[in-house]
Amino acid sequence: MSLGRLTVMLLRDVEKPDDAIHLDKSPVSIELDPSSELTGAFYYLPSAAHPPPWVGQINPVLSTPIQSVVSASASGLLIIQTSGKHFAVTFGYGKGLINPAKIERQFGLRVALNRINPAQIRSMDTKTFEDMVVTKATQTSKSSDIPSFGVDVSRDILRAVAGEPRDTAFAKRLAGSDALVMSVGINVNDLAMKCDELYVAFRNPSGRMRHSVVLDISEHLLDGRIDPDDFGDSGRLWRDATKANRIQLEGRSQGRLTLLTNLDMGAVVH
Repeated sequence: MSLGRLTVMLLRDVEKPDDAIHLDKSPVSIELDPSSELTGAFYYLPSAAHPPPWVGQINPVLSTPIQSVVSASASGLLIIQTSGKHFAVTFGYGKGLINPAKIERQFGLRVALNRINPAQIRSMDTKTFEDMVVTKATQTSKSSDIPSFGVDVSRDILRAVAGEPRDTAFAKRLAGSDALVMSVGINVNDLAMKCDELYVAFRNPSGRMRHSVVLDISEHLLDGRIDPDDFGDSGRLWRDATKANRIQLEGRSQGRLTLLTNLDMGAVVH
């Protein structure tokens, strides 16, 4: 049976699958069948069926109580090792099993930007810093290009994008933020090969969008994963301001950094 919809995340600082599991979670772990040719592990949380909360809320006004209506939340997580990295494929509420610190930020966004046809974008999520932080999700009635979304490169930070890739063999549809959600028919045994393709798309842009957009890379600059000097005067200004004013990320102070890039980040993101 093929998988029609995948949610994939790239993991960081993980040597073995157990390293990615949230410390507060104790999922059941199952080894993968050697014949699957997949390396990794599967995790899940057992769940029990129970009536949803709205049943108890609506029953008092009914002449006959609702019977045999139950629901259950399922959490599954497949961690695959390939291309020298670990990838997480989540099912249901499986993302909750992952330690957030182990998730590679903007993985899905970068894959999507590097593979989506710039004339076939369906939605963009941006964050604007003014007197307050404004988060905006814009969706068009049909596939469009970036100007249709009214992105202001002087103040908007791109957080997520969805659209159709140039190569429909890669996927039918992509939506990327930290995770990549993709519509693609694939056999579970071929997941390692698909993750290899995603990692290539993450590191090596091909047919990238020919537009300047705003990317929030301050997190990477702060943790030392990108050298500010790689971004010329803008990066050096940020570095100097950080030394002088101890500018921190949103939520820790009022400082922020916005850098313009043509999405050619493969050479500096490690």
